[in-house]
Amino acid sequence: MAESSESITDFERQVADYARLASDVDLLQVDWQRAEYQEALRAASQERGTCDDVSVQLAALEAVMRYENEINRMQVLRDVLARDDECSPRLHEEAVQFVARQGTREAENVLRGIFETHSERSVRRHALQEMWRFSSWDAYQVLKQTLEDSDDYAMQSDAIEGLRRSSYEGTTTGAAWMQYGLRNGAVNALVNAALDDSKSETIRHAAIRAVGRRDDVQAAAFIPIYERLDSDDLKETLFWAVQRKVREEEDMETAAWARSVAFDAEESEDVREEAFTAWAGHPTVTVAYLADLYGEISEPFLKMQAIYAIFERADADSEAPRVLMELIRNEPDHEVRERGIYWLGRTGSEEAVDFLLELLTPPAADTLPPTVTDTVPRRPG
Repeated sequence: MAESSESITDFERQVADYARLASDVDLLQVDWQRAEYQEALRAASQERGTCDDVSVQLAALEAVMRYENEINRMQVLRDVLARDDECSPRLHEEAVQFVARQGTREAENVLRGIFETHSERSVRRHALQEMWRFSSWDAYQVLKQTLEDSDDYAMQSDAIEGLRRSSYEGTTTGAAWMQYGLRNGAVNALVNAALDDSKSETIRHAAIRAVGRRDDVQAAAFIPIYERLDSDDLKETLFWAVQRKVREEEDMETAAWARSVAFDAEESEDVREEAFTAWAGHPTVTVAYLADLYGEISEPFLKMQAIYAIFERADADSEAPRVLMELIRNEPDHEVRERGIYWLGRTGSEEAVDFLLELLTPPAADTLPPTVTDTVPRRPG
């Protein structure tokens, strides 16, 4: 579906018009935050015949929508949507939301018509944002096609959010279904977007996060998706989703896979950190296990992740502060020790106080290095 090239909002258009008018009255230097500017903007807008009582009409629309039996709500909304005057764009945006809440087939048809034909981009966006409320094939197609075909970033983002919330349960035979066994059409559309390297990384990140926030996607589904990602940043986002799922599902196999990535030297440090965090979030990973593993870790960045994982368990495991103190005491890397001290101080443990005060004590005199003296001969006088 081709998108309009219109990309400015009503407010931006209003400001642009004001700037042209302001050249005649020498107001361009007025501070935007001052009341004088607001007054000038209002005066400039009135010159254009802008609706100045839209707030009253919006209040009336909201109030009348509270009536159920006394009026035909859809007819009132159709009448509002049929208007074409200075007030109509803002009223149309509000009416779109009321139409969506009706939840009927008629309401869905009206909403799709607005999205396909309305002249105002802001109104079309409102229609798209409400499409998730309908679990039909047609509503799903609007969201899917917008994500696939639109070159409008905001529209793509709205489609992603709509697909995340969509309850459409139809199946699909697209690429994601063939490769990942993800039968739900909305999930499939999101996965395809995440793997589409023609899309911006921002959109691909958003698609991965949306998949991770759906309740019908299991943690294991992310493993084959990970294998197809071509960006470390996207892999990090994926492990954010894996961590959330692993904690909820207590999925041992996926947690074990995340651990294997964490110790894969061919992956970047950032990816390995996120993978370690995803694995360490599994409920079966204990303070004692992390302490034993710590002794086997050579990379400082993974030691820091282990320290943080131990800190996270301080409320549930009273041994966590003692373990942290022991690790800090024996750790040769100063940066790792600093990180351990940082998290130890945030456990609130009374036992940690003496330990931290001990670290503040200066070394004994006999352990101090000898004072450096000037041994260069000096010329007399």
